[in-house]
Amino acid sequence: MARKLELKTIAVANGSLPNGGDQSAVFSYGAMIKALLRTGPPGGLSFDEVVRSVEALKPIEEAIAAEAAEVTLTEEQWRTLRGKLDQFQFALADQAIVDFGLMIRNAPEIGTT
Repeated sequence: MARKLELKTIAVANGSLPNGGDQSAVFSYGAMIKALLRTGPPGGLSFDEVVRSVEALKPIEEAIAAEAAEVTLTEEQWRTLRGKLDQFQFALADQAIVDFGLMIRNAPEIGTT
């Protein structure tokens, strides 16, 4: 079994500039997935967690390098990513993060037939 994830990039509002103009930022699903997998909890990562994270990073980095719109993870890689999502401490609350997190949590299963 495997899971399919999107690797889209979207523009998000990043507040207002002092002169009244809007400042926007880019939110990359691929870059955020990489950040999730590379970041440990406050106490750090065990060696086994490092191994699982690095294994899950491989298909992500390959898909990003190929400029793919999506990536397929094994069930184990997806579970690693899902666990990292649940531990990650985001710096702000934004609908883009909600959509991103739900995309991971609700990633469709493929290869089940």
